[in-house]
Amino acid sequence: MKKLFASLVSVVMMLSFSSVGFASEAPTSLSADTKSEIKLHLTKDLGVSEIIANSLIEKIESGELPDSDNPEKAGTGVTSTSTESDKTVARTVFPDGSVIISTVDTTNATVEVVEPKENNIEPGGMTTMGSPTGGWTESGSGYKKFYNTTVYEESTLVQARFQADYVLVNGSYDYISRVSDGFAKGIGGYCTGQNLFIIGTGYQTYDSPARATLAFTYVGINGTWSTDFKLQLYVMNDSATSQLDTF
Repeated sequence: MKKLFASLVSVVMMLSFSSVGFASEAPTSLSADTKSEIKLHLTKDLGVSEIIANSLIEKIESGELPDSDNPEKAGTGVTSTSTESDKTVARTVFPDGSVIISTVDTTNATVEVVEPKENNIEPGGMTTMGSPTGGWTESGSGYKKFYNTTVYEESTLVQARFQADYVLVNGSYDYISRVSDGFAKGIGGYCTGQNLFIIGTGYQTYDSPARATLAFTYVGINGTWSTDFKLQLYVMNDSATSQLDTF
């Protein structure tokens, strides 16, 4: 019997860049429109003050990455988590004031709850260890299905999201059944090559989570550099987490 978590969602975020990324010593001239786009995103979407927003824009123009998007600054941020109704938001603030926000939102999701039953195996269902025995009925130990949960991540330079259906099975292996509506946007740049898919069978194993991925390429400021990203959903041990990283 696996451990039940008090919170449905714990969100862990890591953002890193590939070796073809931003040149840290190459100044970049930003247009007025690009500066306005970045500043609006920082102040409105990420809740950064105007003073810090201006400082981050100057940092980008000087050829440096914001800490939130710099792999060398991974782990230097301070994270606080808040939960309002069916939304859990993790906000990580870095030393230069840049921010990463991770959200797993079930506000508009349809939730189906089946309480535990006395029998651990149902005909045509699944054993409590998650081994298929035919059919679609879950374990008699009970489960909770989430339809159309929003998985959303944003940093100083990237926004990405998708919808997911997943099942948290009490005392058994969780799984992801469907993903849809993948979307990625570059701030001050653009995203291309978006591909959304479930990894393998979609089931967690003894030591690995069920996983779904939105892969995309971000082309950065003025098209002078690019990097590949994954927005990933992990479902395991009655918990859903998201992560943004490179591959």
